[in-house]
Amino acid sequence: MKPIDDKKTIEQNTKLEEGLVAEREEWNKKITDLIYMMKDNKKLSEAQVFQLSYRQQVQERLAVYRTLLEKKQENMDKQITARFREYTLNYDIKLSSSEKMAFVNTDVAALKLQVKMISVQISYFEECVKTLDNFGFAVRNKIEIVSQQLI
Repeated sequence: MKPIDDKKTIEQNTKLEEGLVAEREEWNKKITDLIYMMKDNKKLSEAQVFQLSYRQQVQERLAVYRTLLEKKQENMDKQITARFREYTLNYDIKLSSSEKMAFVNTDVAALKLQVKMISVQISYFEECVKTLDNFGFAVRNKIEIVSQQLI
């Protein structure tokens, strides 16, 4: 049975995690800066433009991550099937189905971690979209309040 190259996958996971963390920090700063722009009435129209632009950028990132998740999930499913088959046909000791699955789950743990990290990133960006949508409503409400005060 050919072992899964965990060293390579673990290195990929480390790089993936670092990249995802950096991306979340970047978007956290962008959205926080956008929220602070709302304090200045003169920057409300600029804030609206940024909000729409950021929302589109986040949607694009979501599409990329959803595609990546599908690919990683497919790869993991193939590995699970191959490993289960290998433990069924070519393993020296007869294993029960639950033992085989325990071995398989151990073999693909690093791949499962990749899938989980990408899923977390997708959830983060979905929350960013909600935040940006709510920000858009807040800006419109503030513009209405400011215009009412001018009357």
